Amino acid sequence: YKDSIEYWKMIENDILYNKNKIYNLSNNPKISIIIPVYNGEGFIKGTIISIQNQDLKDIEIIIIDDKSTDNSINIIKELMKTEPRIVLYENQENKGALYSKTRGVLLAKGKYVMILDEDDFYSQRDAFSCLYSEAEKNNLDFLGFLARHSGTRIARKDETFGDKKRIITQPELSNLMYYPSSDGRIHRFAGVMADLFIKTSVLQKAIRKIDEKNLNSHMICHDDFILFFLLTRTAYSAKYVDRLFYIWFDAWSYVN
Repeated sequence: YKDSIEYWKMIENDILYNKNKIYNLSNNPKISIIIPVYNGEGFIKGTIISIQNQDLKDIEIIIIDDKSTDNSINIIKELMKTEPRIVLYENQENKGALYSKTRGVLLAKGKYVMILDEDDFYSQRDAFSCLYSEAEKNNLDFLGFLARHSGTRIARKDETFGDKKRIITQPELSNLMYYPSSDGRIHRFAGVMADLFIKTSVLQKAIRKIDEKNLNSHMICHDDFILFFLLTRTAYSAKYVDRLFYIWFDAWSYVN
């Protein structure tokens, strides 16, 4: 969608089918969605709605607020009044994205985990059910799927998984960090945690390999590098789902 207004009208209409429906938080949810938030007052409501629109309802929504200085906390607490699946944790000081993501994953109770940035959203209602079914059917440690930026119809060309129809196992999994350009040279980092569906126990095991001092690092864009590197060396099986489930929304404002 080309702008936030068009998107907001879409999700506002979509959410009507869920109006007045309350889904309780179970003790053992199928999926935990981790949302690290820092000053996300302009985005967080629309992001949550894209989760509420999913056809698989047995989930928990773990929000880690990284000491926001805007109105994020108040918006989240207002959403919690009608959405019991939201679990809010507040960092005592600003810790950065890597700390917030790993804290959320370690607190997760779901069998699988997904990481969703505060200004992004899921574009298809069957994203959770499709990924969950595929992971269960093939006993997978994680799955990859397509994502694209807002304002374009072009999905991120993902060559990470090579032949997308087969299950990848070790030691090949350890080589998923980069993929080659057209001239054959390896030049691009492949791992983006937002477009992965991961078995929680596997990612938790990977996270525990990180030195505590590195968890406090305020990384701008390399927190995913660390997590994906460790995931590909901890997991035993992975597969690609050739569907577009994730939209990166590059700076948009939610419309009341």
